[in-house]
Amino acid sequence: MIDWLPLLCGVVLLLLGRTLFWVGVAVIGAVIGWQLGLQWLVGRPWWMELLAAVAGAGLGIVLAICFQPLAAAWVGFFAGGAAVCEIAFRLGLVSSTGPDWAPPVSLQELGRFIPHIAPNLPFIIGGILGAVLALVLFDWGLIVLSSLYGASLIVRSCGIAAVAGGAGRTGLIVFAVLAAIGITVQAMNRAGNRAVN
Repeated sequence: MIDWLPLLCGVVLLLLGRTLFWVGVAVIGAVIGWQLGLQWLVGRPWWMELLAAVAGAGLGIVLAICFQPLAAAWVGFFAGGAAVCEIAFRLGLVSSTGPDWAPPVSLQELGRFIPHIAPNLPFIIGGILGAVLALVLFDWGLIVLSSLYGASLIVRSCGIAAVAGGAGRTGLIVFAVLAAIGITVQAMNRAGNRAVN
């Protein structure tokens, strides 16, 4: 079954992530808010998950308008982390495509939370690399990262070979082709915009 919200967000990021920077940041905020809502609001009405997505999008818009470097780092962190997790999952190196978002809520739970950090290392490492890339190479960093994150969302939302290793290689190929298309389209948009200016 196709998960429509991540699919739509993935297409927007894949094709317009840098061109419409504030929309791309809002889309990433919406996806993050929605994912957090799915994990933290289990058993709650669907509109609460939607509200979490809207709140994340709102935060993304505020960051993009008021604090562009912070927004670029935010986009880079989540897009880089998701891209590394997607690739590691497709190669069979990890068992899931994302981090365990649930934070500790008390000191007693902190001891149980620390073992969750190791499985999240691909996300953390990819996130740090993505944030640095987005800050250092702003335009190209955002083009590459939004294309990778958009491709990841599309592949996951369509359930393309949603298994690690073996059959997951099909998903890796689709992911790579989509990312290449996104980078190409956004690079052509960038070149067209520079020619006009």
